[in-house]
Amino acid sequence: EKKNKKNRMSEPSLLVVVLDTNPAGWAALRDEKSTEPWTLRSSAEQLLAFINAHLLMCLGNKVAVVAAHAQTSEFLYTEEMQQRGPPPLVRETGKYEVFAAIDTIIKQNLVALESRECLVVPHCALASALSKALSYINKVRQLHPLKDQTAGDRAGHKVCPARILVVSTAPTAAAQYVPLMNCIFAAQKQHVPLDACVLHSSPTILQQAAELTGAVYLHLTESVSLFETLLSVFLADHKDRQSLVLPSAPSVDFRASCFCHNKVQDTAFVCSVCLSIFCLPQAKCPTCKSLFKTTT
Repeated sequence: EKKNKKNRMSEPSLLVVVLDTNPAGWAALRDEKSTEPWTLRSSAEQLLAFINAHLLMCLGNKVAVVAAHAQTSEFLYTEEMQQRGPPPLVRETGKYEVFAAIDTIIKQNLVALESRECLVVPHCALASALSKALSYINKVRQLHPLKDQTAGDRAGHKVCPARILVVSTAPTAAAQYVPLMNCIFAAQKQHVPLDACVLHSSPTILQQAAELTGAVYLHLTESVSLFETLLSVFLADHKDRQSLVLPSAPSVDFRASCFCHNKVQDTAFVCSVCLSIFCLPQAKCPTCKSLFKTTT
């Protein structure tokens, strides 16, 4: 038993962080908080410290960061970015060079992303970001297989343990329900937990994602406790969490929201082509433009 525990502690894992960078979401959080308002810059600094802690857990640990922006998503950091040539390091600070390189790359890409003009939309491109995160996990598993691993695919191939952490600032759009559910089912099949650290109070599909993938969902109310929460709740991997006392999961509402009003529905009308959900009958699907047969 001690040997298995030692092997598990030395087993590298991959963490992919999906950060909501939509300016509208962070602006809404600032309006909600009269004291200690949320800001993207301060939250990113705390997230960088959490990433460094993850890398310290094991020498072979890997990390990637995906930004879910307004109507688009892109990588803020991957291992390939650092291999192509890291930016100049500030050695006077005494920071570990690997951490300094990662922090610099993420900060530079984040500043470049913020400087671009974008449409003001209340929701970020979460489905796109999760798709890129899952694709990157699959790529890493194909390129870096492990020798000792209990979880594998149907063919018995050994894969790298991986998980996704989503830091969300706003509820997801109803129109993203179907692609998000596809991402959740893909994560289930790949044995990838979808952790969620939610900074807003509105219900979200991330509750369903965490429940279906065996992950942790947490609604955070105080901005000053972000770093402490990330360390105490989300630092341990899926196996080590079995030995921890984690926050109790809230009751999950698996009902879907309609695409027209974004309200939870007990019964609804579903498009047979794109699976869009509506609370009222429609003559034409607003999503895929399919025409419905009407009865007289």
